[in-house]
Amino acid sequence: MLPAIIQFKLAMGAMTGWMAAAGPAPVPVATLAVMMEARVVEPIEVPIFDENHANEITVVIGRDGGTDLATTGILTHVFRCKRTDHEHRIAAATLGLIANVADHYRTDRAATIVLVSGYRAWAEESATSPHRAARAVDFRLRTVPMGELRDYLWRNGSTFGSVGVGWYPGEGFLHIDSRPGVPDIAWTALHHHNQYHPAWSEAAMVPPDQKRERPSHKPGV
Repeated sequence: MLPAIIQFKLAMGAMTGWMAAAGPAPVPVATLAVMMEARVVEPIEVPIFDENHANEITVVIGRDGGTDLATTGILTHVFRCKRTDHEHRIAAATLGLIANVADHYRTDRAATIVLVSGYRAWAEESATSPHRAARAVDFRLRTVPMGELRDYLWRNGSTFGSVGVGWYPGEGFLHIDSRPGVPDIAWTALHHHNQYHPAWSEAAMVPPDQKRERPSHKPGV
């Protein structure tokens, strides 16, 4: 059986040929629906750089976070605990968030996921930590400002269910996790303390195209 991404490309190639042969006639509504559906299920190529082991790979992840058996094994190894080397399969919803980010930023800027931390199995990790449950990833993107990425994740993360988005400005990475059955939460980590419901989480909910610059007030005006 062909890989999903190859099947998709072949199907789209056949569709393009059919449309060209059809001449200037309008594309049937049913065909447009199929094209739209193909876009929704199209898998995403996700470049990942593991900064702990200096390894770089590119994998294919479904928009829902689904992966084939071989890719599951690769990702389980890449996202392994960096201290103990223990492995655990990463939650599909979390992988869906990663794939969504890579897809959103792939058109105009490098979208390499720089992995800081994934699964954690060391003794000091809290029993309730989403990292211990393999539902969390700490990462950043090459060339994308941290604030922009943070706001995008908070504004769109709930597409995959409840999420946690943490900003670690001192360490230079973002934390994301999927948390089924638990409300969304955002925080900023400063000096080893988490500040929950930060101002940026409210401001991020305003779409960028609706934000206006604050008027400048000159002295005496």
